Amino acid sequence: MERPSWLRVIADGQTVFEATLQPGAELNWEAEQSIVLRTGNAGGVLVTFNNRDLGVMGQFGEVKEQIFEPGLEINSLQ
Repeated sequence: MERPSWLRVIADGQTVFEATLQPGAELNWEAEQSIVLRTGNAGGVLVTFNNRDLGVMGQFGEVKEQIFEPGLEINSLQ
């Protein structure tokens, strides 16, 4: 079941996005030092980092925060 997902994005220490996204929305961010994603519906957020598909952030309805930094080697968020 697809559900809206609240998302906050902090790029290099500055909040650059905070809103509720509808299913199917696709957005991109870039940063020099770090990107922090925080969501209120981790199961509704698919993540791609450095051209690598990491899958969903977590379970539906789960609040989750993930930090992405240069050199981070991550294969999956699950």
